[in-house]
Amino acid sequence: MKRSGRYFALLLALLVFAASALSCEKVANEILPGADGAQRLDFDTEDVEGNPVSMATFGSCKVVMVNFWEEWCPPCISEIPDLEDLYRKYSGNGFIILGVYSQSDREKVLSAAADLGITYPIIPTNASFRPYSTQYVPTTVFFNGAGERIDPETYVGAKSYGEWESIIVSLLNAQ
Repeated sequence: MKRSGRYFALLLALLVFAASALSCEKVANEILPGADGAQRLDFDTEDVEGNPVSMATFGSCKVVMVNFWEEWCPPCISEIPDLEDLYRKYSGNGFIILGVYSQSDREKVLSAAADLGITYPIIPTNASFRPYSTQYVPTTVFFNGAGERIDPETYVGAKSYGEWESIIVSLLNAQ
């Protein structure tokens, strides 16, 4: 009896975890998967605080990490402290993170950014990002300061500090 109770509890926990992960990761069709093969990112918008931001803003950067996230997504939120630590560690080496959101209310994003201590730029998505995003968050892609894709991989899902650091260091060394 104890054994079947453990299996039931484990199965229930796995189902709850899977349901919460699936329900938070899918984003509505506002962000479309890229099918046009675009390989250069160029945008002109305002960040979440109302400051003008364009790809030219990051022209001197070797590596621009574009992280699509939402304030309501637990996997997104769970990796942000690691992303912030990596941003602080490598920003002096030509690295920057650009947080991009699509569905969340601006005020909720500002609140989440303050609660999480995010210091890297956060902007709402626009048509310029569609070729690089998926319908899932978090999704991450890498560019150089000229907006050219420098890693063909599209990373879907959260990663650990060590996994992101390995990717970032490799890209920094290659530039």
